[in-house]
Amino acid sequence: MARPPKESRAEVRTVNVSLKLNVRDRAILGRLAEMRSEELRQSTGQTIDVTLSSLLRWLAEKEAAARGIATDSPEEPAPDAVALQKRLEAVLAKGRTSADVARAAGIDPGGLARFRKHRTGLSADKQRALEATLAKLARKGANGSAAKASAT
Repeated sequence: MARPPKESRAEVRTVNVSLKLNVRDRAILGRLAEMRSEELRQSTGQTIDVTLSSLLRWLAEKEAAARGIATDSPEEPAPDAVALQKRLEAVLAKGRTSADVARAAGIDPGGLARFRKHRTGLSADKQRALEATLAKLARKGANGSAAKASAT
C-alpha cells in the first residue's frame, strides 16, 4: 500500500546525506533500528519497519528537542519551480546562454538543463541561488535598457 501524499512539499525529504561507516558502526545502527522497530510494535501493536534513515532522523529530532533546537522547517522553502522556470526562460530569451546563467549561479549546466526541461535536478539551495542570479540578471538587463534609452 502506498503512503498518502504529503500536504506540503516542504515536508518531503529531498536532501541526501552520505555516511561512511565501518562494519561495527553499521551493525550498531542496524541493531538500534531493530530495537526501535520492536518498541514501536509493542507501543502501537503494528509492525513498523524502521530504516536506518528513519532511525537517524528520529535520533536527530530527539536530540534537537532535548537541546531546545527548533525542528520546524528552519530553512525557507525552495522557490516555486514553475515560476522560476518561467523567469529562467525569460532571461534566456533575452540572449543569455544557459551556460552563462549556470556559471553565474554556481550550478552545474547539466542540472540547469534538467531543471529547464523537467523542473527537477536542482536542490532547494540551488534553486534559491538561481532565483537570486535571475533577479540580478533582470536588474542588469533593466538598467542596461534604461541606459541605452537615455543615450539615444
